Amino acid sequence: MAKSSKKNRTEQSKHLVDQTYMEALTRLRNVVAEEYADGGWLPSGRDMCLRLGVNRITYTKALSRLIDERVAQNYPRKGTYIKPNFFRIRKVGVIIGNGEDSPFLAVPNLLMHVISEFQNNNISIQFIQATHPESLLKKAVFHCVSGLLWLYSQPSALAVADQLSAENHMPLMLVRFFDPKQDEDIASISTPLISRDYQEFGKQRARSLIKRGHRQIAYAGSYWFAQYTGFNDELNAAGIDFGKSNCFESENDIRQRMPEFIRTKKITALLSEGNFLDNVFMTVNTLSGNLQPELYVRHLNELALYHQYPEVKSIHVEYMEATDLGIAAAQAMAAHVMHGTPLKSQSIPPRYRIRKLDQSVK
Repeated sequence: MAKSSKKNRTEQSKHLVDQTYMEALTRLRNVVAEEYADGGWLPSGRDMCLRLGVNRITYTKALSRLIDERVAQNYPRKGTYIKPNFFRIRKVGVIIGNGEDSPFLAVPNLLMHVISEFQNNNISIQFIQATHPESLLKKAVFHCVSGLLWLYSQPSALAVADQLSAENHMPLMLVRFFDPKQDEDIASISTPLISRDYQEFGKQRARSLIKRGHRQIAYAGSYWFAQYTGFNDELNAAGIDFGKSNCFESENDIRQRMPEFIRTKKITALLSEGNFLDNVFMTVNTLSGNLQPELYVRHLNELALYHQYPEVKSIHVEYMEATDLGIAAAQAMAAHVMHGTPLKSQSIPPRYRIRKLDQSVK
């Protein structure tokens, strides 16, 4: 019991010290931001301790943080000089996944374009991750970022993000890449969001197949997604018969029902969402050449399948989602940090190009 009580007192003391330091660091940064835009010399350490209401140890620790960030420069026997705004490093914090440590980069290209666009605007990046998501703000304040860009994929991030945004401690923008089923959760939050326009996404896919002369179309994917994205409605509006029976949502459905459906309906185009792709290639490969539809695939992780089934007429539909989302998000945050432009939600329309898969391989 005594050991437990001592441990609790130690943790409480550590928390109090951390809180005092963070408050001192915040106050010191506010002084620098409000009074030293053009640079200048700080008063003596004693005077600054009195102004911030902290002891010398806490002040020295907070000042060291500004020196590490290249906001301040210490000159022995002269004092501490604050650099003008023009020479200070601008930083934006980037949070990945649900904000926890060691995040998985589900869409590395998205992060690559975010970094590149920030570099084009002379803005540095500070990755902000924490064992406990509620500590993200503390990390962001410690690293003195001017805003937070959250590249998230899990719904669990939404509540934390909206709380941070509501408390208005610093600008925050979300970037969503996956799962349109999160739309109901997203509708209830106020945080600015960059996402892809799923409705335009489906309609554009349908129009591209129609433009290539296809009238008999099947889909290896969820009928719900075909409806949600407008793929189903766009085909029907063009006079093309497409419904639930044209969709193959499971491995058994692909293996057992798809071959006969393609033969009897004389399907000329098969769009695959990526699920069960090995079964799709295997099934299409069993059909004779004149019965094989063109197989439209989205991701290049099916290259091994292309080599395994070279007779399948594979078409690569390459969407520039990661490129466009990353650039739009970084541009919005950069404009806010540099010019005060308000952050607003954006729905990014898709761009794509179609190539035969052998051309993609090359």
